[in-house]
Amino acid sequence: MDGLSESHSRPIKDTDFYLKGGDTTISVSGTLFKIHRDMLARDGSVFNQMFTADPPIASETDLDGRDEEHPIILQGDTADEFRSLLWSLYALPQEIGDASVGLDSNLLRLCFVAKLAHKYSFQTTEAWATDALFSCTRNHISNRVETPLDVLEKLTSVAILCGDASKGLLEMVRTRWKILIAERKDLALIIRYMGQLGLRDLEGCAYHAMMLEGRDAWNADPLLTREQHIRLLSGHYNLSKYGRDLQYDPPSYTHNPVCNNHALCEVRWAHLWEVINARTESGIGMQAMPQDKTDLLGRLMMAVSVMKSFAEKNLLQNHDFATSSCVQIAYTATVEMHAKWSLDVINFFSDIPLSAHS
Repeated sequence: MDGLSESHSRPIKDTDFYLKGGDTTISVSGTLFKIHRDMLARDGSVFNQMFTADPPIASETDLDGRDEEHPIILQGDTADEFRSLLWSLYALPQEIGDASVGLDSNLLRLCFVAKLAHKYSFQTTEAWATDALFSCTRNHISNRVETPLDVLEKLTSVAILCGDASKGLLEMVRTRWKILIAERKDLALIIRYMGQLGLRDLEGCAYHAMMLEGRDAWNADPLLTREQHIRLLSGHYNLSKYGRDLQYDPPSYTHNPVCNNHALCEVRWAHLWEVINARTESGIGMQAMPQDKTDLLGRLMMAVSVMKSFAEKNLLQNHDFATSSCVQIAYTATVEMHAKWSLDVINFFSDIPLSAHS
């Protein structure tokens, strides 16, 4: 409704929603819909506001929807999206119930419903659609059904768009993306989608995973752009530099109030951190699972695992830091360091090498 341009070709009548008894004609992407004005005016939608507003001085407007020669023209929507919204307004109870079955076709339809319900302020319809999407997605996960990436992208876009109405849905789809990244599946496509969706933390994790695949994999992937190649090279450079110094840069923490020698505590903590992260055979992380120095997230996850065992007194009880009252606090600081870089690892993948990271 925020623009007037339309295709010069003659619009076609929709096969599902060009209704004989309809009293309002709407054109969407070259498709005509003839429906009941009362259906669109439900739920406090913007259509209700439009239909009840005082008419303009020139009342014979070409956009009043009275017939196919004078339709209301909606811009920015597809015919499939608007048809899905109308389906949600006209559907029978059984059809509404069946929509929660986790089929890919249902997911797409519900994504379209939620998107346009949000755009046109059908509040209860939006809430229903996001709840149904949550149920469908949960069914996919429970039944170990893989959701196609293009459908998962639309699902994520809707979860972001609908905000507070879909917090649970967004967390669920974010988990799906994390699993795919960990499995290193379709990383170039995931990098593109995460960039488009503005999910910088997941974009960074996808770049990090792709970097670890190596240059042969980058060169073999036709979906990677020149800019993405540059960012991968930049990330490799930055992470190589940071990775060399990681063992000498333990996370800081606030000492336990009962800690009576902060300086000695910090020296012992720095030594333990070096033992955990050393790139030699003496390094605990290298002994448990050798990792590339650029694998920052993997190395920090290993450090978290080691510190958890240490804090629970299952490991290294002969180390000087074992008697420190700050062991649990140091473990928490390690967890927080891993969480920080999981969110911010994208910062390593800049267009030019970074001189430092904080």
